[in-house]
Amino acid sequence: MGAAAVAGAGAGAGAGTNVVAAIGGKADAIPGKELRPDDSKGRTVNKRKIRELVEAVDPQERLTDEVEDLLLEICDEFIDSVTRFGCQLAKHRKSDRLEVKDLALHLERSYNIRVPGFSGDEAKVSGTRRVNIPPGHAARLAAIREGGRRR
Repeated sequence: MGAAAVAGAGAGAGAGTNVVAAIGGKADAIPGKELRPDDSKGRTVNKRKIRELVEAVDPQERLTDEVEDLLLEICDEFIDSVTRFGCQLAKHRKSDRLEVKDLALHLERSYNIRVPGFSGDEAKVSGTRRVNIPPGHAARLAAIREGGRRR
């Protein structure tokens, strides 16, 4: 999946906008990878998708139109925020291309959302370091633990 498919079309980028154009790059940098929202209002998420998600969580639950509109607005703001910050990161890297790693970094740092395969801290987070304890200290710790069991 390319960065264009992941980025989404936020409020800052219009329908059919090329992702690279959003960061001031060449308009044809990603040919054929234009963002196309699902409905004519320029949104990437529509009411049908929100209803499907709610139904997957609870089939008996129904949302009012006002709640659906609010959720759509929140989705648009989230996509816009992530896309804008990802563009700033790409620009900081002196790149004219928005890549998944730009979006993944922002999602991980700001929202604690990890994108599988793109997390830079996986080695640090997943593996715990084994602490080297001197033998004398280990013996004292064992004696303390043993003393606690007797009581």
